[in-house]
Amino acid sequence: MKSKVNYTEKEDWSRAQVIAALHDRGITLVALAKTHGLADSSSFSTALSRCYPMAEKRIAAALNVHPMKLWPSRYNEDGTHINHRLPPYIFPTQQLLISKKVIQN
Repeated sequence: MKSKVNYTEKEDWSRAQVIAALHDRGITLVALAKTHGLADSSSFSTALSRCYPMAEKRIAAALNVHPMKLWPSRYNEDGTHINHRLPPYIFPTQQLLISKKVIQN
């Protein structure tokens, strides 16, 4: 029996919804990992809960949708991935050097 996946266009699919949609197609995360030559399914499991662009694309491809349909909070309006990584930490001494260079120029 196929499960019904209910979601709104602006909400991310839950972990359970993504897995149910894959199972409806007869796909498991382990099988998906093997298809892509991976030793285990941990990267796909990670993508279900936080940003992992490559795994998101592969899961979405298995469902024949764009990853933005599954995780709209992770993508811009144009379909490009939002970079969720924080900028590198700048030590106070580096900030001082940067500000001195700006003042001198």
